[in-house]
Amino acid sequence: YIQTGEFDKALGLVNDIESGLAKYKNKISKVRISFFYFNLAVVFFALDDFSGALKWINKLLNDSDIDSSQDIHCMGRVLNLIIHLEIGNNDLIPYTFRSTQRYLSKRERIYRFESVILNFINKLSKAENNEAVKNCYHVLRPELLALSKDPFEKSVFEYFDFITWVEGKYLNLPFRSMVKKKLDQENLKE
Repeated sequence: YIQTGEFDKALGLVNDIESGLAKYKNKISKVRISFFYFNLAVVFFALDDFSGALKWINKLLNDSDIDSSQDIHCMGRVLNLIIHLEIGNNDLIPYTFRSTQRYLSKRERIYRFESVILNFINKLSKAENNEAVKNCYHVLRPELLALSKDPFEKSVFEYFDFITWVEGKYLNLPFRSMVKKKLDQENLKE
């Protein structure tokens, strides 16, 4: 449902997923569980329920049994930063930014994407007006588009549609609407 932009339908599965995770948690790998957490965070994010998104991303980041060297954990940290941006948790962003920066610098496998996002958030935190904020998103979009074409970097975009999120921020449209618009355009091409 995430891939098709049917976030309401995905939301309808949350209780079943929670029950299944509770019932089968000892039979499901920690990596699979982390993907459930991440994808549930994306569903709530797309529905503008950022506290729900934060709940699920925190489950991912706080689960000590999930290997923090996994890429999903890294993407969880990035999405956590983005959720805090969306909520407007300006007091938490500097701490979360530094924590994420430290975590990413300790990883052996670093995507250029990570540097681009951290640089963007750093610039965004220094933006003094709406025009400067909009410009930060405008500058980020082509950087992400270039990375999405890189064979090594493109796997990052399978976790979350960062480009569509940035386009929505620039156009002042909700992520959910942007996903639908993108899917509609892709269907017209077919």
